[in-house]
Amino acid sequence: MEEVGFGAERFDYLSKLTMAPSYFSSKMNIVVAQNLYPQSLEGDEPEPLPQVRWPIANMMALLDEPGFCEARNVSALFLAQAFLAKAGIA
Repeated sequence: MEEVGFGAERFDYLSKLTMAPSYFSSKMNIVVAQNLYPQSLEGDEPEPLPQVRWPIANMMALLDEPGFCEARNVSALFLAQAFLAKAGIA
């Protein structure tokens, strides 16, 4: 989280995703971060990552955005939607 300028008091693990398990061994943990606070540490990104704020109530509209097309992000969106619905948040 430090690369986007925030830390979190709580992380809820949702799932572990792979891009192409037959070709790559890397995995991505999908989490919901809660109770964010400003925290900036040096990351490995060559330039600062942009922050795009999006209302939770309108999160599924991300699917209509041309730049929101990477499969792991779309999967994470549906995992987050299910988590938030179960928690009574969205």
